[in-house]
Amino acid sequence: MKRPPQFALWTSILLLASCGDERFISADLPQPSETSTDDHGHTHDEVSIGSASVNGITIELAQGGGALAPGKEGHLLVKLSEHNGTATVRAWIGTPNRLASVVSRGSYDESHGNYNVHAMAPDPMPFECQWWIEIEKPDGSKGVVPGKPIL
Repeated sequence: MKRPPQFALWTSILLLASCGDERFISADLPQPSETSTDDHGHTHDEVSIGSASVNGITIELAQGGGALAPGKEGHLLVKLSEHNGTATVRAWIGTPNRLASVVSRGSYDESHGNYNVHAMAPDPMPFECQWWIEIEKPDGSKGVVPGKPIL
């Protein structure tokens, strides 16, 4: 059955309208794995969003603070296998080209051994919005972790 061209348009509008709306979030999302307090005094429930490797560094990632919403702050915890405290960690929410995104620099939390990054989600959020993480080693070499899904 061939659908009218308006079908795709309305489907896209409905998908965009639901982006970031907690009513449309699946109940099957991972449950918080840990609760922590960052160096700004914020308490965060952390949910692992996976790991990656860039420039020989293994990176563990967790999202804190619940679901992201357009124009709201997101919280990312980044733990490196090496160079903790000496590397520079930057992250943004959006697309690889950083269009309409604000890049934020993470602060190292020595007591937890990870970087805390607070980044603003773009408003509106792009359709395939993800976390992007840039790691700069002390020698100046950089690598970008491919997009990680947001919750």
